[in-house]
Amino acid sequence: MQGLTIKRETEFVFGRKCLATLTVFRRSNNQDKHTEFTEATRHISTDLPPSSGQATMSLLSLGCFLAVAGQVYMAAVPENQVEVYFVMDQAVVRKYIADSDGDKAAALATIEKDTDYFISEINKLFEKIPNFSIGIMKRGFQILDEDILQGPEVQRDVGLKIFDEWREKQGLYNKFKYDVAVLWTGFQLVRGGNPATAGYANVGKACDSALSSLIAEFDLTYNTVVVTAHEIGHCLGSNHDSDSLRRVMGAEAYAGSENRWSFSTESAAGIQSNIGSLATNCLLETSPESKYVEATLPKDLTDPDHICRRAENNKDSYMIKSQTYYEMQPPHGDLVCRAIFCYNGEPDSSEAAYASDGMICAKNKRCKEGLCIDAPDAESEAVADNECVFKDQAHVDIAGFTGTCGKLISKFGKRVCYYYKSMCCETCNAYASDDPDCKFGDKSGKCAGKEQWSVCGGSAATCCELCKGYQGKRSAPGNGTQAVQPDQPPASNMAKQEKVIPLDD
Repeated sequence: MQGLTIKRETEFVFGRKCLATLTVFRRSNNQDKHTEFTEATRHISTDLPPSSGQATMSLLSLGCFLAVAGQVYMAAVPENQVEVYFVMDQAVVRKYIADSDGDKAAALATIEKDTDYFISEINKLFEKIPNFSIGIMKRGFQILDEDILQGPEVQRDVGLKIFDEWREKQGLYNKFKYDVAVLWTGFQLVRGGNPATAGYANVGKACDSALSSLIAEFDLTYNTVVVTAHEIGHCLGSNHDSDSLRRVMGAEAYAGSENRWSFSTESAAGIQSNIGSLATNCLLETSPESKYVEATLPKDLTDPDHICRRAENNKDSYMIKSQTYYEMQPPHGDLVCRAIFCYNGEPDSSEAAYASDGMICAKNKRCKEGLCIDAPDAESEAVADNECVFKDQAHVDIAGFTGTCGKLISKFGKRVCYYYKSMCCETCNAYASDDPDCKFGDKSGKCAGKEQWSVCGGSAATCCELCKGYQGKRSAPGNGTQAVQPDQPPASNMAKQEKVIPLDD
């Protein structure tokens, strides 16, 4: 492991910043713990600046070590620290107020929690850039008193130019000396009338006080993390990846991508080259007002139905829980950690939305970078059944029927659970029997009204409830030869759409 780089802003580096990043590196092997501890203290001792006469701090404080439950944690301060100033327009605030049923105070409280979570997640993406030490810090955050853009649609280049002019007029850089400025907007960014764009940035202009800026759509979901990180990557000097693997700097974004949590070596090299060519690398100078943000997942972003309402900007949206959307499995595990599918308000249609890192995905498990990993806590432990992690689908749209799961079963019978249990798992579980071969009774409506002798000789598996305890008789007319086929599942009216969005050009 490389030694820590200690800046001369001693009080800041060994105070708030280190404490905010104490869990960056973790060693579980006892021997490694001792080695890391020894090496780090040696580097800290040699890297410290000459005494300034100020009160000194303990060596362990300087090294940012923390012993918790027998584990030693060590934080490495990134060599390059990007101080980002975030600005949010009123168009975003209006979305939050609508999401909070008109309660502005509640909306503002939610904004604070959500933005800190998003910023912390953006930093996690940059921490993993290969072969380059970099972190994203929060230099500041403000909400505009009034919109500087005019919606509902904004030409992306025009919007960024307006933001740059506003920054200059406000003297924003002179006040905060940030490395990159971000405008989060609730308006739809367009390119020549085409809405298929989500952000725009001045490429390679970090540390340029006039042009170190970007604009990104803010949709109140994890998509905001992906888009903002992508545009910051442009500011730092990365172009789009040349491959189609849809990593952070891919030209297209798709919620279901398995690679959206990583930068390619190609984009890392672009950032490193651009920063290395700067006459003055502003990322090496850090304000004591900047901080790394550590935040937990806000409650609203743990609920897939709420995520869908936000993603689609539609109070009537909800998570589609049909197994046909999740590789013929009930929605849980790794698949829901990449994307969830939402009713988008259009007839017979749905779209993929970004799942939140930290969302519960199974009993004692939560999502982390597309995987459903062990994370036991009281909330995840409360999941009773991995086939019913998210309870019933809010509304069901099948064969002309629209309504709740309870009403669906009232109309079609409990046998509908044989093929739609993933959508109505909670309601179906209430009807389930202990017989694995006849869990929801007869598998065909044609079994009703039949005599056992007429069907059970050849269709006992289909009419399993009717035929329980049946013993055939040689004298039975026709000897029960009438065949009854299981009902075909009612056709779903919902079509799966995997929406791919060009991020910025």
